[in-house]
Amino acid sequence: MSDMNVIDSLKERNILELMERAGKITLENHGDVISLERAVFLSWWCERGDCAFCYMSTQKPRIKDPSRARRNINAILAEAEICRRIGWNIEFLSGGYGPSQEWK
Repeated sequence: MSDMNVIDSLKERNILELMERAGKITLENHGDVISLERAVFLSWWCERGDCAFCYMSTQKPRIKDPSRARRNINAILAEAEICRRIGWNIEFLSGGYGPSQEWK
């Protein structure tokens, strides 16, 4: 199926057909074992804020006061514990760059 056919299928709402195809490709390339992973952010602020792959880059324009973008330690620990209990791997921790990351 070409890229154009995929787009046409989406427009025609042939979602089940596309999901079946995606499932076959996944099984062929990766087998039937999956892991669910999550990044845990220690803050929502990053001074750089220019990484195309990072969620924090999408938040930088929305944050007026970087010192208020720090997460509460209890919320971070609760998120990590929930991930552990539901069997998700924590792929990485991200704290961003810049002086607003200092814990007081």
